[in-house]
Amino acid sequence: MSPLAYIGRVVVNAMLRWLDFEGAGLSQGDVVTNTLCFADDSTLMTTNVHNMNILLACVNSYCQRAGVKINMGKTEVTGYAYKRNCPLDLSILLLRNGKPKMIMPWDPVKYLGVRLTITGDLIFERD
Repeated sequence: MSPLAYIGRVVVNAMLRWLDFEGAGLSQGDVVTNTLCFADDSTLMTTNVHNMNILLACVNSYCQRAGVKINMGKTEVTGYAYKRNCPLDLSILLLRNGKPKMIMPWDPVKYLGVRLTITGDLIFERD
């Protein structure tokens, strides 16, 4: 492993530990998960907009201290209120260097090379 890749992994792992300490994610029994990560792709997951702002504040603070910049061209957010059957208002979400691009829940996003929607629809992958 190259030294640069090792340093990058250490930086990301430290941020993930901080986010894990913060909680504010999805609960399954007594397990709380707020991130999905693979290589340089990261996904934050919460049950409401308030908790997402908590996680984004952690990411903002950590990136500022670590000297890391978030690529706003690749940063997207989406949210859906399943009980009300409508998209969430995500206009209050803010990262240090701008607002993330908002994606409607029924519009596809690419995650780890697969096009899917937050509602679980894979039809775009089959097209």
